[in-house]
Amino acid sequence: MQPHNYLESVLNQALTEAAFPSSPLRLLVAASGGPDSMALLQGLGNLRDRLGIEIHVCNLNHELRGIESDADSQLVSDVSAKLKVGCTITVSNTHLRANETLR
Repeated sequence: MQPHNYLESVLNQALTEAAFPSSPLRLLVAASGGPDSMALLQGLGNLRDRLGIEIHVCNLNHELRGIESDADSQLVSDVSAKLKVGCTITVSNTHLRANETLR
């Protein structure tokens, strides 16, 4: 089966040409929940079986945008579940940590 869009074609070519030494290739995908990282996750998910890659997704919710940050993390979790890949979500209150560091 051939990749069905440009992004998947580019990902396929990059991963194939890189000739990583381990098999299966294990990828940790950092996903913010924004459109670029979600497109990357979806593209890798679509290529996973054909290329024999294992994917785990991680997301760091910095809590900078309130419920919008939470919604991004939820999207990452939902898409990961749909793709049947592992997902780790970490929450870190960036403002609180910055204040603690300055003390």
